This record gives sequence, C-alpha cells and structure tokens, in this order.
Amino acid sequence: GDRTPQKDPLTGLYPYRDFLQAWQTARAQAKSFCMVLMRLESPHADRTPMDKMKEEQFFQTLAGRVEALFGPGALGGRFSVNCIIYHVPDLGQEDCLRIVRELLEDERFAGLEKSVGIAAYPFLDYTRSDTLDNVRKALDHADFLHDEKIACFDSVSLNISADRLFAQGETFDAIAEYKKALTVDDGNLLARNSLGVCYARLNKYATARTIFQELTARHPDHVMPLYNYGCACLKDGDPAAARLAFEQVMTIEPKHVYALIRLGLMAEEEGDFERAWDLYEQVRTMSEEEGAHNPAFRYLARLAFRRDDRDTAREYLHQ
Repeated sequence: GDRTPQKDPLTGLYPYRDFLQAWQTARAQAKSFCMVLMRLESPHADRTPMDKMKEEQFFQTLAGRVEALFGPGALGGRFSVNCIIYHVPDLGQEDCLRIVRELLEDERFAGLEKSVGIAAYPFLDYTRSDTLDNVRKALDHADFLHDEKIACFDSVSLNISADRLFAQGETFDAIAEYKKALTVDDGNLLARNSLGVCYARLNKYATARTIFQELTARHPDHVMPLYNYGCACLKDGDPAAARLAFEQVMTIEPKHVYALIRLGLMAEEEGDFERAWDLYEQVRTMSEEEGAHNPAFRYLARLAFRRDDRDTAREYLHQ
C-alpha cells in the first residue's frame, strides 16, 4: 500500500519487498542505471550460526563501502538470505565492474565465496523492470565462470538462459532468447547452433539445415554444426547429404564416436550389417582406449540379435 519502505537498522539495507517498492520509484527517475547482484556465502556445506553471524557482518561492511564507491544515489537491498542487490544510477557496466573488483579486493571478504552479476539499462528492448531479471541471469552466468566470478549481462548470459529454457522444454521461449543473444553478438557460435537445434526439434528441418550450413561455412573446422547438419539431413529424408556430412566430421575429428554411430545406423538401415558391425567395433575400441563411457555395446547387441547371434547379443547386453 502506501507504507514507506523501511531499511534494516543493522545493515542499512532494505528488506526485499521494501527494496522493490523503493526501486520502483528510483528506476523511473533514472535515464540509465545498473543493477548489481552479489552473492556472498561461507564455503562450508553446513553453515553454523557463527558463519551466519559473520555473513551478516560482511553485509554490514559491504553496505558501508558500497555507498562510498557507488555514490549516495545507490539503492541497496536484500535479494535473498545470501544475496544483496544494488540499483546504481548513471553508471555503466564497465564502471560497476571496476568498482566491484575494487570492493572485493578487501581482505575482509577473503573467506567468502563470491559471485556477482551486473546488468545495465538501457539494453536492447528490455524495460526498466526487466533489468531485475537480467541481473539474475548475469549472476547465473557468473556461477559458470572460474577464478573471478563476475559477469556482465551479455550474449553469453542470454545463451545460458536459453539453454535452461530449452532443457525445460520451452522451445519457443528458448528461440526468442537465442535470437536476442545473436542480436547482441552475431558471432555467437553456440547460440546460432542451438537455434538450429531448436528448429530441428520443431521439425523445421529446412530452416535448421540452412542455419547449420551457414555455420559450417563460417567455421569449416568446427564439427558441432557439421554433425548437427548431418542429423538434420537424416531427419529430413536426405541420407546422401547426411552421410557426406558425417564423413566430413570423421575427416576433421577421426575419433568422433557419434558420427561413427550415425554412419553405422545408416549402414544397418540399408542392410549392410558387416559395415555397420565394423563401425560399431571402431566405436567400442575408441571408447575403451579413452576409458570413457562405451556407447557401442547396445548397438552391437542389437545388431547381433538381428543377425540371430543370440549369445553375442546377450554378452553385449550384460556389458
């Protein structure tokens, strides 16, 4: 309602709901701003009451230093138990990144695990309120980094967000997110490749093939789009183009077991069991040499069963 947001007297930070209320006013008054989301936590699996008390002391220390570094216009609040968030008006991502690095050099933060996400407004067609979601995505991005876990919201952040949507089965939302990633960085290979995978998932094989072909032309030594192009051709009923693509993959990467398996399956479909068996045996040998998971046994077992060799099929199924 009309209740005035109240700060926590101990840390000087707004509780989460009060921060959102205060931020609604602050963001409307700023032409440009950054959001900075920091996670600070003890590295112990089971946090003791002492650890929690130390974390609160860290938040107090941080709140005092942040105002001096970000300026009096910065608005700070709690985002969760171990996260704090800041609205910083009139500063860009690079300035915020520099300040965060300076901030975390303080020896008092040495005992904590630190992750930081930074997101700026304006950015693409995102609204002011969208920046809160963007900074959370930047924090997710930071968690994937090694050494310095600080990430500015960018094409990679969008890529990671889209991957999560795709894994959850939200293919159309993932496509929209991959397209935004490509708007930020047209050269994002993973985003463009994943966009092709999404279209293939939706049975739009012609679109997927075009995307993979363009990627293969841009990155002729990269097997991922070439392999995916072969898979799309296979699903699209073009085994000749698929075989050529998988053979090109093997030329670039002779130990690409999945291209070998695809070639084996195609030989099996054509009734050339001897060639299929040889290809699956190559997969088995390669996997044993690498000491990796061996995917060949199920294919060898099925083929042995089709050849009416029940004992061999049983042996491979056991393995």
